[in-house]
Amino acid sequence: MKELEKAIDQLKKENDRIEKAQNRAKLLNQKDKTNLKGMLKQKER
Repeated sequence: MKELEKAIDQLKKENDRIEKAQNRAKLLNQKDKTNLKGMLKQKER
C-alpha cells in the first residue's frame, strides 16, 4: 500500500510540473502574439 501511495504522490507531482510548464508555455505564446500584433501595427504607421 505504501508503494502505491508513493507512486500516486509522484504522479501528482509530475502532473503539477506538467501543468505549470503548459501554463508557462501558454503565457509565453500569448506574449509572443501580443508582441507580433504590436510590431505589425508599428509597420503600418
